[in-house]
Amino acid sequence: MRSIWVLIAMAILVVSGCKGKDNTSVYPTPGQVKVEKKGNGDVKELTVTSEKGTVTFRTGKGEIPKDLGVPIYPGADAEEGRTWSMKGMNKGKEGGVSSTFLHSDDGIEKVIAFYKKALEGRTPKFFEMTSPNGRMASFAIDTDAPVSINIMIAESPDKKGTQIHITRVQK
Repeated sequence: MRSIWVLIAMAILVVSGCKGKDNTSVYPTPGQVKVEKKGNGDVKELTVTSEKGTVTFRTGKGEIPKDLGVPIYPGADAEEGRTWSMKGMNKGKEGGVSSTFLHSDDGIEKVIAFYKKALEGRTPKFFEMTSPNGRMASFAIDTDAPVSINIMIAESPDKKGTQIHITRVQK
């Protein structure tokens, strides 16, 4: 009976992770699963790799993918745990998705004006609507090309400011 409690205690220690230092664990599978944890035990990055490609999820403020293909609104911050990227193969071609959620204290008018100016010459499709939750707008760039980018902009229902969601898809 005592040995079962020792095993349970060890399992709890392994699952909860060591507190204090960042650490990385690698789990062998038909591919590979790599988990990086922060010093407090929270997952910082999870990467799954197989013969079909790689998926990486990142958490934490300030983690904005570099390959989004559009400028980031000045002063916007990445929202905690809402950024991810994925690369893989589809019918022999490399593809992938990068996505991030940002927040700006600026109003939606100012954010829309920034992206209209920043995207001049790229002929984005622009849509705008108002709902009971507030105003929303979206820009769709090169939707028929091998790489498409979507920018969703919405008034933040929870706090002052604007939410910005940028997604880049390589088909």
